[in-house]
Amino acid sequence: MIGQTFSDGTLTLEVSEFFYKGEIVPLPDVGDVLEDAGIVNIVGKRSIAHALERGFISEDNIIVIDGVPHAQAVAVPASPQAP
Repeated sequence: MIGQTFSDGTLTLEVSEFFYKGEIVPLPDVGDVLEDAGIVNIVGKRSIAHALERGFISEDNIIVIDGVPHAQAVAVPASPQAP
């Protein structure tokens, strides 16, 4: 998917090498990477399914552009409780 652009007329998703290309991680290890991330952009059926299964996103987070699912998530750290 790297290097491809998807558009449905209203929305466009450019899966640029600059933004999306990184270290290749085996699928079982993706959950560990997601747990450590503050912001994630997830593209593709397998990646979305894995993020759903692990509870990082919900169905409400997913949009589909030209048949390609995409989701974004932001992890907000819990604020410390006042005594």
